Amino acid sequence: MKIIKQTPSLMVIKDSNIVSIFVGIIFIFIGIFMFFYSDISTNNVDKFPWYFKAFILLIGVIVFFGSKTTKIVFNKELNKISLIYKKIIGNEYKKNYELNRIKKVLLQKTYSYDEKTPKCYFNIILILDNNEKINLPSSTTVSVGGSLTGRKYFNKDEKIGKEMAKFLGIPFENSDSEKEGLKETISELKKIIINEKIKNKKKYE
Repeated sequence: MKIIKQTPSLMVIKDSNIVSIFVGIIFIFIGIFMFFYSDISTNNVDKFPWYFKAFILLIGVIVFFGSKTTKIVFNKELNKISLIYKKIIGNEYKKNYELNRIKKVLLQKTYSYDEKTPKCYFNIILILDNNEKINLPSSTTVSVGGSLTGRKYFNKDEKIGKEMAKFLGIPFENSDSEKEGLKETISELKKIIINEKIKNKKKYE
């Protein structure tokens, strides 16, 4: 995600989803190569069944043409934020919200411990006055070694989130799901301890 235009009354951010496009091209290339491989093979042995080659090619086509470019337009003069979605083939799809309904910009951090290398995921969320959430296409993954506890991470989404908040004149919040989860756990433990104390007190009365 990148800020491509900014004036005192207008901010335009674009997410080109380059990863999906790149992955789609790779699968298309592999599929086409496998189709031609049997034709140029010297021993005339087709190592790949036609349905497997067709499947690989189909995945590439679906991923490539299903890739979506998103443009986010903040317009103070029109009091409007527009989320414009566009696929490589097809019409644009647009969602509009009133700009003055956005009360804060939230950078959501989540963590994954499922793999050998812990990962931290970042996502920018716009919070409206009715607590509705607008998830922006800003998910970034940072791979880190060792424990994630107590570490600080910075990526381009954090910078963009702060720029959004500054442009809109609203708060920017950095939400850490791991810390929030730890707080919730401590809070639950406190409740359990208090309940046990009350039970013991009643028991000896």
